[in-house]
Amino acid sequence: MMRIKFKGPVAGQPFGVSSGGKSASVTEWGVGAPFAFPGAIARSALNARMNVLTLPDADAIAITSGPSAGRITVRSDKKLSLDLTEYLGTDPVTFGYRATKAGADPVDGICTVTISENTQFSWDEGKKIFTDKTRWWGKGRHYVLPVDGNNRYLVERHPISKTFHFASDGLTAAQIAALKGVSEATVTSWWLVNPANTVPGETFRFGETPEYPLSIAFLSGISDRELGKSPWLLFRRGDVFNEAPSKLAGLSRRFPTYVGAYGTGPDPVFTVVPKINIRQNVVVQDIALATADGDDPSLALNSEFVIADGIRSHRAGITMQSPGAFSRGITLRRVWQVDSYRDVPEKASVLNGVTIWDPNLNRIQGIYLSSLDGGLLEDVFIDKSGWNDGYAYDQRITAPQPPSMYSHNIYCQGSSADLTVRRTICSRGALTGFQWRAGGVMEDLVTFGSNVGVLVGGSVSFGNTLGGPFAWVSNVLITEAGQRKTTAANFALARGIDANCPWGAYDRIAIVHSNAGTPLAEFGPSGQSIKPSEGRALNVTSEVVAYSVNAAIYNWLSASLGLSGNSPDQLLPGANEALAAGRTIGAWLDQKIGVTGSDFTDVAEHFRTLDEPWTEIRALHNWMMPAYGFAAITDRTVPTTLVFRPDDQGRTPGMRADIRADWSTGDLPGTAAGDSIDLDGHRVNWSMNPANAIADLDFGGGELTLWGGTLKPTGIVSGGGRLVLDYVSDFWCDGFTSSDPWDVVVQGEGRFVNTGAFSGACNMTVRSQAQAVLAHDAASFTVPSGRVLQIDGGAEVGFDGVANGAASITIAAGATLKLRPGMVLPFAGRQIPVPSIWGSARVTFRIGSTVTGLTSGATATILDVLNDTLDNGRLVLGDITGSFVAGETLNGAAICAWKELPAQNIATVTAATPVKLVPKIGKLATGPGTGAVTPTFTCGGTLDLTGLPVGTHT
Repeated sequence: MMRIKFKGPVAGQPFGVSSGGKSASVTEWGVGAPFAFPGAIARSALNARMNVLTLPDADAIAITSGPSAGRITVRSDKKLSLDLTEYLGTDPVTFGYRATKAGADPVDGICTVTISENTQFSWDEGKKIFTDKTRWWGKGRHYVLPVDGNNRYLVERHPISKTFHFASDGLTAAQIAALKGVSEATVTSWWLVNPANTVPGETFRFGETPEYPLSIAFLSGISDRELGKSPWLLFRRGDVFNEAPSKLAGLSRRFPTYVGAYGTGPDPVFTVVPKINIRQNVVVQDIALATADGDDPSLALNSEFVIADGIRSHRAGITMQSPGAFSRGITLRRVWQVDSYRDVPEKASVLNGVTIWDPNLNRIQGIYLSSLDGGLLEDVFIDKSGWNDGYAYDQRITAPQPPSMYSHNIYCQGSSADLTVRRTICSRGALTGFQWRAGGVMEDLVTFGSNVGVLVGGSVSFGNTLGGPFAWVSNVLITEAGQRKTTAANFALARGIDANCPWGAYDRIAIVHSNAGTPLAEFGPSGQSIKPSEGRALNVTSEVVAYSVNAAIYNWLSASLGLSGNSPDQLLPGANEALAAGRTIGAWLDQKIGVTGSDFTDVAEHFRTLDEPWTEIRALHNWMMPAYGFAAITDRTVPTTLVFRPDDQGRTPGMRADIRADWSTGDLPGTAAGDSIDLDGHRVNWSMNPANAIADLDFGGGELTLWGGTLKPTGIVSGGGRLVLDYVSDFWCDGFTSSDPWDVVVQGEGRFVNTGAFSGACNMTVRSQAQAVLAHDAASFTVPSGRVLQIDGGAEVGFDGVANGAASITIAAGATLKLRPGMVLPFAGRQIPVPSIWGSARVTFRIGSTVTGLTSGATATILDVLNDTLDNGRLVLGDITGSFVAGETLNGAAICAWKELPAQNIATVTAATPVKLVPKIGKLATGPGTGAVTPTFTCGGTLDLTGLPVGTHT
């Protein structure tokens, strides 16, 4: 390279030069003025998270090399987003840059970023457990299905799924036998699922239609017969059942087993105490639980990829946990739950000569979560958990259950990761409204009437090393402390937030009115008057490294209660103190329903009368929080382009589409119909359903991964970059014509649908159990010259439609169609890892890593892990070399809970003869349409069949 300095014509104008018989045109040049930009820059960042770096002022910054770890993006606001969310090292990260300024020479330099570690704890040799919490922000990988106009999840039914209707007066074996003229012994569950045994004079089975429902006595047998076949089990509204579905498993996440309701009236009620034990790939929707005693949780979501949507529960708790392994994709939404307490003690003990309810052994949670990866709670109301009115101060067992420090509205164990809770009301918990040990994301909450409003993160001081390191807690109203006390240890009586995450951010938090005039004697059990203690509005433990808080504190244990100085008032600029004094939750109810004198107990009772109390959160927030200095939140109505912009202070995950603070507008895409999205080069994870349609989608060279929900841009898709569809996600586009290189990977059970003219510069890979409708109805899909379409066996690829349009797929000259084998490999005997993480937690295969058969030497990439039981499951494989054999040991990179482990022997192959799946292109059998399409396929390019078994393939 040669650099020549010269004096030329008008600065910045093109001109020609010649030398030695050669000529050239100079189109860009500067005057050579000095540019005061450093050639070496030092910055600092934190591993396992998103970091925003600011460089000196320049017209433009370009990255010329690196980074040496992670991913870097030059944002449109000229700041740099250094994505270290998957980097756990501490070595410095370097990258090269070029800074330019009009009228000056560019400056090339190197930026060196020193990295701090977020490790909390380390290996405990004495306890033989991992307490190493080098964990990262969760990606928001949630099991989210599309929604209808009533905010109900839409569940897809597989063609092989059978439907069974049940009613409290459904047909018995004797009645069916009489109708069919057979013996009663003939009418078994096996006989009922046989399509040949139809209703006399009809073409359908007994139970297949609402007119011929079955007795609940058949439920268990049918569930066993249809295990793994995704039956639809429907229960008549208005009926009460004394047996509940159990031992359920579905075909897949997209086509799960479905437990739901039919008919009109209130949702069907299950009164049984035994748990509804469900395994994987199950959706439970629109049912009610009503047990006689809050003895044990009646809805146990003890597996993975399970959704409970529309649950109304009285006295019955809900458990979401893994039975010894780490469960993915548990979603609980639209839940109304009250009165989770015991009528009689599970265990008694003696204190001060009094036989009491043992505080620990009688603990009970309204909702309990443990050992989850990607748990989602949204649209929840929960009231009165772990105690009952009339309890005795001395906890005697002759009185109702007293509160204890071990019982809560919602308890989330720190063994979980990537958890999100939003739009939730917690009232009158025994100790806490939300005890959220795992950290994560908490948005749009209301909690009142609990001794502690919100506890976030684990803590060494609790003897619990399982707390998550990060938390984003936003838009939370905490009011009316519970102030319940007994002779046992009480922890706290009037605490707002307990902040224990080493890196926690608390934004738009109002901690107000610990007691809005209710006489303290009313809180004292059996008339025992108490004096509140442990009443800090915001308690930050010593394990916290750094935290950010934007909170208003007002009238929290004020002088009116005989206390002062514990939590002084702290209003934000713009607050109206005169207004704040009267903005209590009781006054909100007064003005809403036209009464006077309401207190928080009245508010809780009011919420009980509503089908969807969580829809009141926005109105309650907007009525109370502006008085303390927070702006009201209203929905934007004018469409705009939302630019993804991670929080400059690093408070948020910085990589999730469902966090308002990470978008330039401060709200979400689709808030207004016609919104457009600009990823601005970032890596973003998506598990959501926009409220309104999205117009344009500009990647800007970024990467978008859909785990759940839908994204259907109706306009232009541009900007190159990368799209990954995984879990159960749907992406629809109306064609693609951009010349910007775009890589698309459809895997897991993701679904890609093209409805327009698709001919842009796209490389696409479809693998695992995914779907790609390349041409829907009258759409066309062309792989242009130089581009590749790869299809792995097991995926569904081709055509679909509903209007019998003429659809076409073309592999153009110079393009390549790669067909690769796939495999679903059964395994058994999953081991407890070495070293053990905790308890009986099993080791499992790490998705994206390589598995090796120790006998055959065969290798493959693990695309997905399907867990059937605690010890057994199936591997979805790609990039296969060799042939696996039955009985051989599988070795590979391992993971247990959140901890990645070295390669080790994990399980053994159980298939007698593992079979490779051959890829095909045609009409989709289970696509989103009806198959009404006229397809045309043309291959004018290269066909690559590497790895396919020898033989004829069609």
